[in-house]
Amino acid sequence: MGSETNEKEKITYGELPHTHLYHLIGVISFFTVWILDSFIFEYSTFLQEDIDWFIRFPIGMAIMIVGFIISGLAHEVKFHKKVSGVIDNGVYGVSRHPMYLGFIMAYIGAIISTLSLISFIPWVYIIIINHIMANFEEKKLLEEFGDDYREYQSKVPKWLLI
Repeated sequence: MGSETNEKEKITYGELPHTHLYHLIGVISFFTVWILDSFIFEYSTFLQEDIDWFIRFPIGMAIMIVGFIISGLAHEVKFHKKVSGVIDNGVYGVSRHPMYLGFIMAYIGAIISTLSLISFIPWVYIIIINHIMANFEEKKLLEEFGDDYREYQSKVPKWLLI
């Protein structure tokens, strides 16, 4: 019986193998590049001369905070509330993958705050990995919820506009 439960959990919370490693690589690579470029070498931050910090910093921080709020709300619903079936309200009514979307927004907020253009390289890696993980998870959700999840996919975008 224990193996049946484990199999059910794998389908319900099916993640791409090594997901945590991919996230860790993304976080470490992004913040290494962002910190080194933004605060030490300033290799690609030349736009800072054209856009004052009091404009870009509040905008970047606002985007970052909204991203963390979206991720936090999604995390709360997914892991702390007992929900059965397809979650299609709240932040999940706006994006099928609000946790990933929120973190992608937080990273772009950091980029905007310092205008570290080279930080777009690890940010693109993060987007690609999140897209691959989301596709993997959606296959598992289709297996589990079938037409209910298909209908949800037709109504709610994967990210925000797409």
